Amino acid sequence: MLGILLMKYTAFGRGIYATGASEEAARLSGIDIFRTKLFAYSFTGLLCGLGGVMMTARVAAAVPDAGTGMEFEAITAVVLGGSSLKGGEGSVIGTIIGVGVMGILRNGLNLIGVPNAWQVLFLGVALIVAVLADNLRNTLRWRASAQTGKTTGDAT
Repeated sequence: MLGILLMKYTAFGRGIYATGASEEAARLSGIDIFRTKLFAYSFTGLLCGLGGVMMTARVAAAVPDAGTGMEFEAITAVVLGGSSLKGGEGSVIGTIIGVGVMGILRNGLNLIGVPNAWQVLFLGVALIVAVLADNLRNTLRWRASAQTGKTTGDAT
């Protein structure tokens, strides 16, 4: 809930989206790019540390490589939730939905007895489909704006 409020309803959240979409445009709009990135990366590090503490509490042991392989699932969940790999697009709600879809996919594959290696393959295919869908959406949006004579991101 805090993430939704921060990203959607504050100038700082809009600054993060603007910086992700185009650093140059964000800089020209008066956004301090360095400070925005510093806070975003610092906050991400804080959340990763919190996740590490939660993982340690869950498995009751501090293993240095406990989260290895989870980054692939995290990226897949975020992309399935509608975030663009190019930056500047996405939402907290979409990410939550993507995590839910990943959980359902992973649980369903476990329940039907699919081996772990094949599960990773299915998740990889899901990631590729999500990236292709994002590229198709961007291409269609670009074509639609070209047909109407409107351009996006043109400062002149």
